[in-house]
Amino acid sequence: MSSRPRPHPVQEWLTEDQWNALLAARAGRRIYIPAHPTPEHPLARIVGYRALEKLAFYCPGHHDLPKYRSAWDRLRYWDGIKAEIRRLATQGMTREQIASKLKVSTKTVYRALRSH
Repeated sequence: MSSRPRPHPVQEWLTEDQWNALLAARAGRRIYIPAHPTPEHPLARIVGYRALEKLAFYCPGHHDLPKYRSAWDRLRYWDGIKAEIRRLATQGMTREQIASKLKVSTKTVYRALRSH
């Protein structure tokens, strides 16, 4: 039995470049794959119309995309958030202001400042 995680249902039908483009544009968000897409559909502009047609056939409907491509991306994201939190804190912003600006919880801000 393999311990490798299964790919996201949408990822199974896209090339690596298409998947990366989709995550770059919509990571962490819910997308809708229509059953009958058009070339003008926003996802067609990201992954290409042929790829969107394939997705429409194999996995139409709503899908929640992951926030990160890999565990390394998650670490890089957290490192970037911590650096930005610290930068804003040195400018005199409160935890609540930082959390609101970066769209994170005040607990995340507290943890980032504490881990410094």
